[in-house]
Amino acid sequence: LKKAFELSVLCDAEVGLIIMSNNGKISEFASSSMEKVLERHCNFNEETQRSIHFVQDSKHRSKLCHW
Repeated sequence: LKKAFELSVLCDAEVGLIIMSNNGKISEFASSSMEKVLERHCNFNEETQRSIHFVQDSKHRSKLCHW
């Protein structure tokens, strides 16, 4: 989590990190809000798909971007 924070500061970037351990513990870090980071990721993917006509697996997309 410390490195994710450092990346967000050093690169002036929006960072979202989710860590899931084998024992069920979940940790997350977001430089703004996790929802904002995920929304930005999904919007970027939609724009990229339209611009290069890339067809992504719809099952993966719905699980990731429609929370």
